[in-house]
Amino acid sequence: MNNSMTSAVNIVNSFALSEIPDVTDSSTLTILEGLASPTSGTWSGCNSALSSDSWVPSVNQNSSDLTINCTATNGNSGTSSTCSSGVSTTSSGCNGCMDSGQVLNHYLTGGHVLLTDLTSRYGSSCTFNSELNNVWTNYYKVKETALGPTVGGVPSSTGVLPRTVQVQVDLNTLFTQINILPTFFNSILTNMNSINTLVDPTYGMLAGLNCSLIG
Repeated sequence: MNNSMTSAVNIVNSFALSEIPDVTDSSTLTILEGLASPTSGTWSGCNSALSSDSWVPSVNQNSSDLTINCTATNGNSGTSSTCSSGVSTTSSGCNGCMDSGQVLNHYLTGGHVLLTDLTSRYGSSCTFNSELNNVWTNYYKVKETALGPTVGGVPSSTGVLPRTVQVQVDLNTLFTQINILPTFFNSILTNMNSINTLVDPTYGMLAGLNCSLIG
């Protein structure tokens, strides 16, 4: 059962981080493919930083069904680690294959506004900014809030994922207690054997005292 719960946690987490695809309709895929191909000519008013980025659902895709591939060629990956301070700049390796599932959940908590940071990154007139912000608001944010996002690898207090994690924790506690039972009962048997000469109904000391009293 514990192994099954571990599998369940991993699957929910993979969906939350877009490692497993959860969209198949062509219109949504077209939008996501456009974010992954910033040099396609769709966007206007953007600075040169956009040409080095490719916003993909995940850099850890584990399904061949997800055909949205990275088009960045600089070899960098924007992840929760390299983009831990948001996406206002492209420093510290926060550029290249941008993992939307990891990077954008940084904006689930207060302190940073995605559209403001995108304006700093790509320029105030860049049409890409509003499109990515729209996808974040109506797709990634909705999904991660429902499933239970992981911010810096720590599950939130609500959603499917943290509840699944809690069930697994409770199961681990239960199994630990069950595993203690054999030792507990063995200890009882050992103690019972140690007082056998006292309580044996035929030859024990107490039985002998009873006989003496009767006599």
